[in-house]
Formats: sequence, C-alpha cells, structure tokens
Amino acid sequence: MYEFHSVEELLAKAVDLHMPISEVVLHRQMEDSHEAKEAIMERMRKSLREMRRSAASGCDKDIRSTSGLSGGNAYILDKKIKESGSLLGPVLGRAAVHAMAIQCMHGKNRGMSHSRVLRNRARCAACHVR
Repeated sequence: MYEFHSVEELLAKAVDLHMPISEVVLHRQMEDSHEAKEAIMERMRKSLREMRRSAASGCDKDIRSTSGLSGGNAYILDKKIKESGSLLGPVLGRAAVHAMAIQCMHGKNRGMSHSRVLRNRARCAACHVR
C-alpha cells in the first residue's frame, strides 16, 4: 500500500493519503521490515545519537589520520566559522562542518553510508585519534 519508486510517487502517495512524507516512508519501512513503529524509531534514534557523537568528536578535537597527513578539516573549519562566520550562513556552515566530521578519510570506506562508516570507524586505521 505504501509502495513508491520515485520522489514524485512518494509525494503523490502522501497527498492521496493526507499524510506527511515522513509518515509514508515510515509505513513503507514497517511493511518492508515487518517491524513495529517503535522499533524503527528506536533504531533511528540510536543512529542519530551515534552520528551526533561522531560529528561532535570530529568538531571538538583535531583528529588526524595515523600518518598525520589527513584529517582535522572539520576542526579547522569549525574554528574558522566560530572566529569569523561563514558565507554559507549558520545552518549550512554547521552542516558542512558536521559532514566533514563524520566522513571517514580512509579510501576503502568511500561510498559507504554514514552509518556503515560509523560502525566500521573503530576498524579504520585512518580514523584513529593520535
């Protein structure tokens, strides 16, 4: 019932059902996974907590790769934005900092979803804090 294959179909489904897009997507996830709404919401909350923790640690410390040649960009950008502002504005500026903070620099992790990068971060030699 909640099936869609494009954003256009998703929007049409939301209009037809008089539901927010987020609810249509949640119901689709419930159909696909056969999980209760609360189980899905708890998994999303857990992922959000982990992403926030990861982004915060990338912004608070000068994190570098084991070699010291890469990393630290989120920390540097965050520091510059706090000192002199951002042409992007406060919302996009923070988004850029957080995107840099959670992005693993190790080549083998490129193309992975953020949650998968976070799960594999402990095994990624380039992400170890010196």
